[in-house]
Amino acid sequence: NYISELESTIDLKKEKGENTTEEEHKLSEAYTEQSKLQNKGATYLKEEANKERASGNTKKADDGNEEESETDLIAKQITGDDLKSQNKLLVILLSIFTGIVLLATVLFVLFFKILPGMNVKTIKVPDVKGLTVEKATKELQKKGFVVNEKEKEISSTEYEEGKVVKTSPAAGHNSKKASIVTLYVSVGDSTIELEDYTGKNYLEIKGALEALKINVLVEKMEVAESATYDENEIVKQSKEPGEKLGAGDTITLYIPKIESKYPNFTDGTYSVDDVRDFAETHSLTVEVEEIETDQYPEGKIFYQSKQEGYTIIPNSSFKIKVAKAPSKSSEEGSLD
Repeated sequence: NYISELESTIDLKKEKGENTTEEEHKLSEAYTEQSKLQNKGATYLKEEANKERASGNTKKADDGNEEESETDLIAKQITGDDLKSQNKLLVILLSIFTGIVLLATVLFVLFFKILPGMNVKTIKVPDVKGLTVEKATKELQKKGFVVNEKEKEISSTEYEEGKVVKTSPAAGHNSKKASIVTLYVSVGDSTIELEDYTGKNYLEIKGALEALKINVLVEKMEVAESATYDENEIVKQSKEPGEKLGAGDTITLYIPKIESKYPNFTDGTYSVDDVRDFAETHSLTVEVEEIETDQYPEGKIFYQSKQEGYTIIPNSSFKIKVAKAPSKSSEEGSLD
């Protein structure tokens, strides 16, 4: 029965060293319920016996004792049967509830996820190449697409300036209704023949190419330790010299991966303005503290928080101390 199963489960879990708190709690509740049912059955049988005695159907004391023992046995049997029935009913109700929850979950997924997707209509992106932006937009909107407000400019030798060169997604592609389509618009034939940019400052080349609406990417690459490069020097380019690029095309410029170091600001060759320029160049913040002292000439940098050879970390800060001539009050105080 239920109590026996619980007792077996507890013994098994104890052998495995597992926690049996939950099972022991259930067993305690089962014992309590059994006791209640026993008391109820015993009370009922005793009441029946009293009625028989009142009607003159009394028996001897020995028979009475025997009857009481039989009453306890019947009460126990009734209790075990009732307990099994209650457990079976509980299992049935829990199974029905679990089934309802699972069914509701499946219906939710079907209704809100799968079924709406089955009804979404896909349409082909129309070919609007050669049209003006205005006409291309109207054509796409008529088919049910949304046109991206941000157009992309691209160089073209086939289509004159202002005409659509291509779309994204491309013409003929099946897309969902209300999908966003981006227009690539011609800026005319703005192609240039690339030069060999190695050895030049990448900032200057990047600015010149971007002015022609060419996309410029900058990446750092490892260089030989023995090689000496300026940190802004182009050491390689993704497109060969002589190739032609136009608006919308992309080129990658490679600069050396060099770890910049802090110099010795206290060697007498750096002024405060020089240090400030250094900080700005390397995206650093410098704090300048003036110290009244007669141990160093005025304006002499005699301390730096980041020592010579320390690796520069962009967007960090450092501090320098600069000698300042003592004020008259300080001098008079020292004489006193």
